[in-house]
Amino acid sequence: MVVSREVNRLSDELADVNTTYDRHTKYIGSEVKTLSDEMNKVKTDVTKVSNNIQDVSSLERKLLIKTLRLVVLQELKAFGTSMYTFHTEKLTWTEAQQKCQEDGFHLAEINNDNELEFVKELVGSHLAWLGGTDVDKEGDWRWVSSGLKVMASLWNTGEPNNYGNQEHCLHTDYGITSDGLNDRNCEDGIAFVCELEP
Repeated sequence: MVVSREVNRLSDELADVNTTYDRHTKYIGSEVKTLSDEMNKVKTDVTKVSNNIQDVSSLERKLLIKTLRLVVLQELKAFGTSMYTFHTEKLTWTEAQQKCQEDGFHLAEINNDNELEFVKELVGSHLAWLGGTDVDKEGDWRWVSSGLKVMASLWNTGEPNNYGNQEHCLHTDYGITSDGLNDRNCEDGIAFVCELEP
């Protein structure tokens, strides 16, 4: 009798295990099919983009090819609706802005704390130009691409300070005692971050 109850209990447990296994197998199969369908859609979209390149003007074609190259090389990083590239080449602020524009981008702008954290991860400990400046009006820090004011909460403590009355361009400054943005002489050569918006 005890053995019979134990056999029944084990049979019930085995049935539960089989049911759970079947349910998980169906779920995994469904997820694999969904991923496969999405991958096929991506392949189809890439093929369409490649086919449409012939219809795009020469300049647009060059920009599209550069962007596709960046995607393939995984140099293009996404955050929100924008794409970003980080360049370690040391350029002045103006040169960096021109380099971004040659590739169809602009120097990146940061509009919230989450985007600040994303850029921090992207550049690590590098100083990197972003698209903010007060060159038009001292102390009126704005993003060049949108014209929006730079949020005060994004600056490092005590910044911007216009040290030596020569700091009119904005850059990242992540270090032991800093965790945000800083103003700097626009003629200094540092790395930079480009942004492509939809």
